Amino acid sequence: MSLNLSKNLFPSAEKIRAAATVSPLMMIDRNKLEFHPRNTEIYSVEVDDLFINNIAENGVIEPLIVIKNKDDDKYTICSGNRRFTAVQEVIKRNIPLANGVKLDTLPCIVWDLPNYEDADLDLLINANLHNRKKTDGEIAKELAIKKEILLKRKANGEKINGKVLDILAKQLEITAQQAKRLNAINIKATEEVKDAFADGKISTDTAYRLSKAEPDKQNEILGSAENTGEKLTAKTVKEALEPDKKVVEDTKLSDNNSHTVTEDTSKSYTQGKTQNDSNKQNRSPENFPKYTDVVPQPTANQLVISEDTEVKVNDVTEETDEIINNLNYLINQVFSFDGDNITVTKEQAKGITKMLSEIKSILE
Repeated sequence: MSLNLSKNLFPSAEKIRAAATVSPLMMIDRNKLEFHPRNTEIYSVEVDDLFINNIAENGVIEPLIVIKNKDDDKYTICSGNRRFTAVQEVIKRNIPLANGVKLDTLPCIVWDLPNYEDADLDLLINANLHNRKKTDGEIAKELAIKKEILLKRKANGEKINGKVLDILAKQLEITAQQAKRLNAINIKATEEVKDAFADGKISTDTAYRLSKAEPDKQNEILGSAENTGEKLTAKTVKEALEPDKKVVEDTKLSDNNSHTVTEDTSKSYTQGKTQNDSNKQNRSPENFPKYTDVVPQPTANQLVISEDTEVKVNDVTEETDEIINNLNYLINQVFSFDGDNITVTKEQAKGITKMLSEIKSILE
């Protein structure tokens, strides 16, 4: 029996698909299988009783993805560490097996890896793209590791086409905007904030907003919320940072107004005030210029956006840039225009909802 699952399991891992070789399905002695040493660095291997009992009743149905160790006759598991954990629990607890279920040997597919550093880590992450529901914290760890691997390959002279975060977003099947936010958390957030994020105590939006603050301030806000039991959100982080912003603004205002008033400056102030009063009068509605030759703007149902349309804005703030990126994605990737109608799939609608939520969090 020969199975090639690469198309289904690794749709974004073009390099690995091209360079690695897939074996036929093999039954491998359970004692020759071992966990990937860095699996728990990214993913949880916790299993509940329901999962364990399912293994006892049905066995291991989905093959494990493994690689042959170079130094011994054992195999390292890349995909299936939770299933293997459940198998061990069944044996440890002496749970009776259903008729026909055998756990002495397990179904496996062996991969030979391409020859570059940490290729096994690449496979570990790609093998877990679709077979588990991941948290944003786990995806952030995936992003950090794959980024490190890709930069090493680039430093070793391999030609990498495109921006690193865009490539990784495609491989991990997330938006470029998600990749940017998770990357910011990986780089700028303190270890305490990263731990809270990984444990699910704070959301992506909250961790991202915290990462914009100075390290001491990040930990101060996080520690305060933990001590009071208050739920920390992006909004509460913003409110906590507002006093600091106000102090800076008040300091600037104080510096600007700290000059000594002399006769000349007093005279200049009086002249300036007179000019300002005049300007206010000029800004009254009756003094507005009259425009009679204005081209009417199209209504929403007249608006046509081609597939290659791209919104470009120069000299914008980081937050405005994020909003533009989100809107670009909606315009270029999600909406399908047909006359006056806009068509979206159910999955795209979910994506739009999540995207608008991100935009809302930025504007808050």
